[in-house]
Amino acid sequence: MNIEEIINKYLDLGYIVDDVESKAVQDIILSKIYKSRFKKHITIKGGVVMHSISKDKCRATRDLDLDFLK
Repeated sequence: MNIEEIINKYLDLGYIVDDVESKAVQDIILSKIYKSRFKKHITIKGGVVMHSISKDKCRATRDLDLDFLK
């Protein structure tokens, strides 16, 4: 799935246009982290986690907080 397909998916789900691009980019970043060898060394914090848990489109966030662990 490319970024345009992801953006269209979120628009179809009713997300606010201002939040759609950041949400799509977050999905791509999280997917890349999950597939990387560093996935056990990164902590994702804040609204990204809350949105993933709640699936509430009102919880969409425009930032991504990461901690890198040794």
